[in-house]
Amino acid sequence: MKLESRCRQLLFAVAIGLSHIAPSILAQYAPNPSAMNYAVVTSTVTSGTLPFGGAGSTTTITLTLGNWFSYDFSSNLSSGVGTYAYSQTGSNTGVLITTRTNLNPTFSPVETLTFTGPNSGNFSITGSYDGYTGSAQGTFTITYLQPQTFASGPPYAPTTGEFNYAIVTSTITSGTLPFGGAGSTSTSTYSMGNYFNYNHSADLSSAVGTYSYTKTGSNTGILTGTQTNISPNFTATNSLTFTGSNTGNFTVSGSYDGYTGSAQGTFQVTYLVAKSEPSSNLDRLINLSTRGFIGTGSQILIAGFVVSGPAAETVLIRADGPSLASLGVAGSISAPQLTIFDSSGNAIATNIGWGNAPSLGSSTVLATVQQASATSFSEVGAFSLPAGSADCAMVAILPPGNYTAQVSGVDNSTGVGLVEVYEIP
Repeated sequence: MKLESRCRQLLFAVAIGLSHIAPSILAQYAPNPSAMNYAVVTSTVTSGTLPFGGAGSTTTITLTLGNWFSYDFSSNLSSGVGTYAYSQTGSNTGVLITTRTNLNPTFSPVETLTFTGPNSGNFSITGSYDGYTGSAQGTFTITYLQPQTFASGPPYAPTTGEFNYAIVTSTITSGTLPFGGAGSTSTSTYSMGNYFNYNHSADLSSAVGTYSYTKTGSNTGILTGTQTNISPNFTATNSLTFTGSNTGNFTVSGSYDGYTGSAQGTFQVTYLVAKSEPSSNLDRLINLSTRGFIGTGSQILIAGFVVSGPAAETVLIRADGPSLASLGVAGSISAPQLTIFDSSGNAIATNIGWGNAPSLGSSTVLATVQQASATSFSEVGAFSLPAGSADCAMVAILPPGNYTAQVSGVDNSTGVGLVEVYEIP
């Protein structure tokens, strides 16, 4: 998120020396959850106890929209598939929980990530399985991926390199064993010669294995996949005919367990490309604070800020008045009123007294606004506010766009105030 102060009142206040701007700029490396929707994590254990690998153990996992699979692991580890959840816990920390569903019972270790750079850091993982409770520590690197956007265009088959990271969703229109029948659906993630099948209909099963892809014509390609999580392994050859920039028809054939058959259907490809770091996470302005005199009419205090990027952001917005007296600020306003406005000048919400719930305005922006709490303040490092004070605060989840936080006085009261905007991780 980009926070930026931009208002007539602020410029006037700076000119006459009545206020200051105190932004906090932080090198923030931990990704937000959306940046981990598509990612490849390679880790090396420096020390570990069962059920984890020992020193020198390595593995790579690919994360795709809540699903993961591992490959390229050292001999003392085994492949895993399952689901995952990631949360950002600080500017440089996050927690990754990977639930391994190919085990019975399932195994859900908790991994704490501490970022020391834009896509690298240290990890510590703990968990219990099969009578063992242990932990492991080590280092990791992350390759962040992002989907490519395709405009409608002529049929086009990707090159081998363009298929290094891809997600293919397919639907069978007709098929015979060992393949599914009409209506069968599945999604597969392809990652540097390895693949994982998930989100499949009931008549199909999960598959993990290796693949190779070759472009055979301007709009044709051959995708060969070998399923390695069954014995003997199963190799199927898939002929792709593209009818658009990332859609087309397929025919797959193969033999297994005494059956030789084929299936036909349609597919859609989402190509993923690597990026060096999570979007908008480095050197971000994560806090804006402006102190000034709050007058009436056009002389109220206003702070403008922008939420940028593809997703909504959670922010804490405060208007401090009475609490400033304890900080040595003379002439502070006794009863401020805080209102958030959208880019069209419509009020999103208003708060008078942070212990009171905000009242919603007329804005049609899809925002969520709720009462702030002492936990909200400590989470972002803001100074505490006395319980029941007339200082104002709200927590808002705002979609990308331009906003202003405007501070006026209740009943046209005046005085010195502080407006603050914090990004909540």
